[in-house]
Amino acid sequence: MFKGKKIHIVSGAGTEGVASAIFLSSLGAKIFLHDFREGEDFKRAFHEYHTGISAKERVEKFQKISKFTLLLGKNYLSKIENADLIVVPQSFRLYSENQKLIDAERDKFFEFKNKSFEKQKRTLQRSKIKTIEENQNRKIPFKIIDDFYFEFFKNPIIGITGTNGKTTIKRWITSLFETFGKKVLSSGNDRGGEQMLPKIFENFNLNQGKKFFNRSSSKLEIQNLKNSFDFEVLELSHRKLQFLDKSPNVAVVSNISEDHLDETKTFENYVSWKENIAKFQTKDDFLVLNFDDKFIRERFEKFSAKKIYFSYYRFEKFPGVFLNGNMITLRNLQGEEKIIGSVCDLNLVGIFNQLNLLATIASAIPFLELDFSKISNWIKTLKPPENRLQIFGYLDEFDIFYSPEELKSSFCSLEKVQNSHISGFLTIFNNLISRTPDSTEKAIESIGRSLLICGGDEKNANLESLAKKILDFEIFVIFLSGSGSIKLSKILENMKNFNSTNKNFLFAENFLDAMEKSKKICRENSFDKILISPTFAGFQSKILNGKGLESFIK
Repeated sequence: MFKGKKIHIVSGAGTEGVASAIFLSSLGAKIFLHDFREGEDFKRAFHEYHTGISAKERVEKFQKISKFTLLLGKNYLSKIENADLIVVPQSFRLYSENQKLIDAERDKFFEFKNKSFEKQKRTLQRSKIKTIEENQNRKIPFKIIDDFYFEFFKNPIIGITGTNGKTTIKRWITSLFETFGKKVLSSGNDRGGEQMLPKIFENFNLNQGKKFFNRSSSKLEIQNLKNSFDFEVLELSHRKLQFLDKSPNVAVVSNISEDHLDETKTFENYVSWKENIAKFQTKDDFLVLNFDDKFIRERFEKFSAKKIYFSYYRFEKFPGVFLNGNMITLRNLQGEEKIIGSVCDLNLVGIFNQLNLLATIASAIPFLELDFSKISNWIKTLKPPENRLQIFGYLDEFDIFYSPEELKSSFCSLEKVQNSHISGFLTIFNNLISRTPDSTEKAIESIGRSLLICGGDEKNANLESLAKKILDFEIFVIFLSGSGSIKLSKILENMKNFNSTNKNFLFAENFLDAMEKSKKICRENSFDKILISPTFAGFQSKILNGKGLESFIK
């Protein structure tokens, strides 16, 4: 199927490109890696992208890809017209260096034209033109890494999409199934997270595998290989979904709000790409939806998969997971109900974490051979992904920093967080994962009155709702540089209830300046929480210079 094929892979330093190269090479393909970085820049980028594995593993993996044909630097897309297949990262359209590919993209193909031939057309006979066109204007198919996940995994696939919460739900589904002794192949969008494609046939039969991959294999033979994993869990962004023509067996849609409009141009385009997670499902598949979100419910109702819902409120008709007070209640496909735990056992901040938990459990309903009596204990072990509304630490009245472990403080419910006050301490919440107004809104709803530090470049999202939330919750905002900061500050100034003599925001020169201003304002105005939630793009790369909060606070 792939033996001897020339496969050209774009973004050779990235996790998607490297995993695809190693996997396809094991199937006998001849690999060409393209990257616009070269020399030490290429090596540095590789190590930055692969922080999800150890330094030793990174060195070994870099040595492995160095044996492929590398096309690096200014003319890195040269010879790509010779490919039998091109593999691109989900984000290839975002880089101007890929303009040659962007111009050539035609419905899952790159159509490259011979420019010198175009100039000669007028002097050639029609018969010759047709012959040369057939040979010179090549249509080369392209794939993303998830095409291979779908093509080669034959056990149930669970896919998650949504504007926020994808990574959390992916990790929690993986953890839940592993708790019940299932082997899970899990892969997502986390920068630095390891792409698991090369492990898709791990341990299926090593001796058979060596023999199998050393001969020419038909597509049918490869498809008949057995996977050693029970489930595959994939985080599917809008960028991935726009290219996919397959849907998972269980599709989870957590939420949809305005985001990436700088890429998609309209909210309708963004939603239509998201819909691909369910578009190719059959009546034997399952679609997990937020019952409380009317827009999602109505938009996805047209798809043929069986519907499973999660909800903050009790509903009578559908299978799913919902809250009855603080108790988590599950209704299976046969309509039977059982209480499986309490949200008070969830040692995490925020309503959105509770919704992510319900979505996670709902995704397992089609596989009720799992022993759900274990779920209550599993809930107590859950932790948020790094940088997602974590309690980063505390500052006392002398600005001495304490980690949560040092104070041995934890909160199990929204009410306790909102009403808690540790006398003399400022609680710092790390929500660096936030790059949308909606995610910052959810953070504000979770922790209540606080001081917000945000900044970065806007992505054409609507900011009116966030501005209203800032006023309703009496949030003081410290803006850092960026077009998003300027736009939101102007909206706040024009709000009906805005007090121009006593502004509820100001600008800081840099992050250290923002922290100094924050401490002063918090103590003058009785704030006991600082929320660091970027809201816009480029905060960590441009404002924090790629560093974590620990480089600035402690």
